[in-house]
Amino acid sequence: MTRLSPWARPLRAAAATMLLAASASAFAAGEPVRSGNLYRAGPTVRIAEPVGGDLLAAGGRVVVERTVARDAAIAGGDVTLHADIGEDLRAAAGQVRLEGRVGGDARIAGGRVSLARTAVVAGEARLFGGEVEVLGRLPAGSRIRAGHATIAGEVDGDLHVEADSIELQPGARIKGKLIYASARPLVRDPAAQIEGGEVRQPMPEHPGAPQRGQAASGFGAVMALLGLVAAAAVWALLFPELSQRAQARLAKAPGTSLALGAAVFVVVPILMLVLLITIIGAPLALALLAAYGLVLLAGYLVVAGMLGDRLLQATTRAEPTRAQHLLALAAAVVLLGLLAVVPVVGWLLTLVALMAGTGALVERLRPTPKATSA
Repeated sequence: MTRLSPWARPLRAAAATMLLAASASAFAAGEPVRSGNLYRAGPTVRIAEPVGGDLLAAGGRVVVERTVARDAAIAGGDVTLHADIGEDLRAAAGQVRLEGRVGGDARIAGGRVSLARTAVVAGEARLFGGEVEVLGRLPAGSRIRAGHATIAGEVDGDLHVEADSIELQPGARIKGKLIYASARPLVRDPAAQIEGGEVRQPMPEHPGAPQRGQAASGFGAVMALLGLVAAAAVWALLFPELSQRAQARLAKAPGTSLALGAAVFVVVPILMLVLLITIIGAPLALALLAAYGLVLLAGYLVVAGMLGDRLLQATTRAEPTRAQHLLALAAAVVLLGLLAVVPVVGWLLTLVALMAGTGALVERLRPTPKATSA
């Protein structure tokens, strides 16, 4: 675990690096870099021109409309690939839809993963998701891990599936074996074809494992929350002035803080990936990764501090003591932690808090231009 006491230098260095990255408008707007490669980030990213090399994209919504000649690595909330990918595809999103051909391997993960009837994967296919739907064509040896898997396409050989429930629809044609593990009986339409037969395997889980896993998960969550409370106390004690200034900025301009934080949140990871590609930039990428985590944590605590101040204003009329400030901050951290476990809304609120607090912190750390006398 990262030690929290010597924060001053890492915070300032990380903030300066992030400001540089956030101000790189050409990079964020999607200007091509290197020969044929394209790097793009933003709330909505649309690839409307052919990409002659690799594609690296991240955004709330990513749509690939034209062919990518080489590899594609894409992350976002909603990813749709209408066009072909010449070589390997790596995609992770809340929802991923593939409609074109992947000339190499495909590694896709998401809440929902869908391969349309026009989708074809030539290399290895690994699909992971809460819901996975295959209407297109997969190569032999493809693997699917899902909560619910729907197969209505063609597989050129054996297919391995691990899911809570599996459904084979009329269009399904598996030219090898269906090797599967499922908590529920396989649902197979009479028209679905399996040329090599079915092989059912036990689910890779032992009796009592869910209870032990839930207990361990609950204990880990409590310990993480306590660690976050301790980090909040360290932050408030070591950097009271910076914390207050960032909270004031967030209260005054929440929209601007959120926009700046979103830019930092999206652009900096892409910058780190770009640096990792080059040998000379790899050490800088690792340093930036460590600093990035610290600044995101500090930004989150800025939001907790503002919420704690609001709690104090609502419950205390007299001037609060330092101890009361710390107790209110701890209560705010616990409240945010409880909100984070609410399905869908929880992670969305946490994401907004991270971005808004980070934006306010970066804004307060940015050097103020000196006024020039006439």
